[in-house]
Amino acid sequence: MPINTRTIIALRVRWPHTRTYSTHPLSTRSATSRPESQSQSQTQKSSMKWADYTNISPQTRHAITETLKFPEMTLVQDAVMSLMFGATSTTPPTSASTTDPVAEAQQQPEEIPTPQKFHFESLNLPVTKGLPLTEKEARKSSSRIPETLKIGDFLNSLPSKSLVPVDAQSETVARGRTRKPFEPTQTDVGNRLHAPDLLVRSKTGTGKTLAFIVAAVESVLKSPGGFNRTAVTPILVIAPSRELAHQIYEEAKVIIRAHRLNAISLVGGDDRAKQRKKIVYDPVQLIVATPGRLLDLLQYEPKLKSRLRGVKVLIYDEADLLLEYGFSVAMERILKYLPSREERQTFMFSATISEEIKLLATETMRPSQTISIDTVALNQTPTHLTTKQTHIQCPYSLQPQLLLHLLKHHIATTPQSKIIVFFPTTHLTAHLAQVFNNVSNLDVLQIHSQIDQRERMRVSDRFRASRGSSILFTSDVSARGVDYPDVTLVLQMGLPRNLEQYIHRVGRTGRAGKPGQAIIVHTRYETPFIEKVLLGNGGLPIKRDLVHNPQVIARDKAALQTLKDAYRKGDWSVGSACYAAFLGYYRGFGSEVMTLPNETLVKAAEEFALGLCGLPMVPKVGSGLLTRLRLRVDDGVKVLKPGEDPDTPPNTESTPPLSRRTSPTPSKVRSRR
Repeated sequence: MPINTRTIIALRVRWPHTRTYSTHPLSTRSATSRPESQSQSQTQKSSMKWADYTNISPQTRHAITETLKFPEMTLVQDAVMSLMFGATSTTPPTSASTTDPVAEAQQQPEEIPTPQKFHFESLNLPVTKGLPLTEKEARKSSSRIPETLKIGDFLNSLPSKSLVPVDAQSETVARGRTRKPFEPTQTDVGNRLHAPDLLVRSKTGTGKTLAFIVAAVESVLKSPGGFNRTAVTPILVIAPSRELAHQIYEEAKVIIRAHRLNAISLVGGDDRAKQRKKIVYDPVQLIVATPGRLLDLLQYEPKLKSRLRGVKVLIYDEADLLLEYGFSVAMERILKYLPSREERQTFMFSATISEEIKLLATETMRPSQTISIDTVALNQTPTHLTTKQTHIQCPYSLQPQLLLHLLKHHIATTPQSKIIVFFPTTHLTAHLAQVFNNVSNLDVLQIHSQIDQRERMRVSDRFRASRGSSILFTSDVSARGVDYPDVTLVLQMGLPRNLEQYIHRVGRTGRAGKPGQAIIVHTRYETPFIEKVLLGNGGLPIKRDLVHNPQVIARDKAALQTLKDAYRKGDWSVGSACYAAFLGYYRGFGSEVMTLPNETLVKAAEEFALGLCGLPMVPKVGSGLLTRLRLRVDDGVKVLKPGEDPDTPPNTESTPPLSRRTSPTPSKVRSRR
């Protein structure tokens, strides 16, 4: 079954790529030019206040301003609201309009007021009719340029320019009292501003979750029939990870419950029986799900099938990540259980617009109603302007002491510090979290795929709510989409997979216009990635760190002894698994980035095992793994003998970990402005 296309609002966001490429097809801005202003924060706040936007229901406004405590719209929210529900109103806005939704709903206007224009910041942003150009297409002079207008001009060109909020079901509001529903000013439902599909290209931390939740809820409220409280589920949100789905659910729950409606989260790791019970017995108007669990329940739960036949709005969040994680087949199978694209509205939010995303949009959305826009100013860089970024070259043998020093130094110098440390693999995350929790005065939280979903949610909530000094060791499950407020330092021990992953990791700090700091620690083997990808192709403002010298830090004998004691309490099986994971991870890098011959890769892995992992000796690997990695015994890899247990620690009085200093002295890496 083909997937289908709707009116797309591709929120025009800077390509999170190496250089600065404008998505606007007519832009002639240089790919290497630098921003002229650093005034706009990551949240890109608009001057428009939620309380003043009377084109959405009072319950929604009250939930946003009084429960979620978001008084102002971000630029993304500004653009979505203006395109979905109009930039003029027949109801005069007041700053206190949502403090009492019951009283407001019961007010009967004595006369028809004059339509009032809202002060949207997004009205001068360009919108393009049709799917946006990909970066590759934008470089080709032969690419067909879609028609482009400003949002304000686009709204003026529509047959229906304004709508009063309508609640099709006469919603019951607070304290059990009811209100008379609003009526639309236009009778032609097909021309209403909430009709288009949205392809939203937006960075994380821009308020996009609230934008698409409000757009979906209000769109269903204004649709014929509104919400059906028992039989069907009108809104379905699909997210790539459990953490992101949980975060979306918590925000959506506030909005949907303001209308006396219900929402549930369907993600892997949660109790499947409880999920089925809610689906069967509870009325559910909004579902947030990960593709795997949703497809699993669809195949075996007839009630869910019947519910999703009534979907009015389908939302893909982090669509590029959904494809990157290999969910394309699952999403195609899920679509078979949903109404066709002509019978539903589709929102797609993505940080990038690749060929794959464009194909997905073409197959899932209505092609005749496609619009693309960009909410990020042309003078913004792909990473946070408020984030100081540095790199430190350090041999593996000195990295444990460097990591401990960076953590303690930041805690001592930064009030209410909140630190996220990213590691390349799950095994390394688990191993070093165990080790550093053995260090006195350190409380290290950990999130990775080996932890069950309930524990991950508990840890995530604890870290998000923390107000004192807190540390989170994590794999890339926390790199994207998940919002942890007030993170003061992002530390990367090793390389991300690519430039985009680096940007998303750094994106955990410097949010909401607050200052942030990001440090990446690497070895001489990883220097080509720093020089070619981050500094070269990316042109990122990463400078060599002149404050934290690994050789000087290594002179701290007390810290060294503390780490030796902590490593001795570690688990050999967990540490040895890091060695195999290292080989697999770095084997996956392309030769154009890191040209590591087999012998060099094995040598780097040995230094990694004896240094950062703190193992007394280099572990052995199975012959099957050796074959999959295209390595040989001649390359220097130690192979397990038949029947030998890899989880059994060596029976040897070996030199304690961290005592070897065989790695070369770090050399300078050329820093580019």
